[in-house]
Amino acid sequence: MQEVHLFFPIFIHTESEKVRQLNPRKIYAVDTGLVRACSRRTDPDTGHLLENLVFLELRRRGLETAYYRTASGRELDFIARASGQPPMLVQVCTDISDEETRAREVGALREAMTEVGADSGTVVTLFEEATLEAGSGHIDVVPAWRWVTGW
Repeated sequence: MQEVHLFFPIFIHTESEKVRQLNPRKIYAVDTGLVRACSRRTDPDTGHLLENLVFLELRRRGLETAYYRTASGRELDFIARASGQPPMLVQVCTDISDEETRAREVGALREAMTEVGADSGTVVTLFEEATLEAGSGHIDVVPAWRWVTGW
């Protein structure tokens, strides 16, 4: 399925090829409609579909994409980069209105920003929009439609 470009794997972000091969890959589909059509789940699994959409947009933009695990074990959904450009850090969450969810998602992003030296990050959501302080930088909380269209 990978060879015919129905699914795309991404690896963990690391300099070590051994670590990259030992850690699990995350798999994304070329078409979210295909995922829904082939799924046995009765719920829409909106979070996974949104993450898949964000991956497809990063791929469309031609960015080299990986996921990132912080020193404390938190996972960042995407670290993406164009050649010679600073990394783009993206976390995906359908709804961050719950304080516990917000703390988890934004905390992982803040930690990753510190570790890779990025001064900004993005949380892509379904509807929320905000700008949060993050040490010496900021985190943009952006609805998916705005992030994809660039508005």
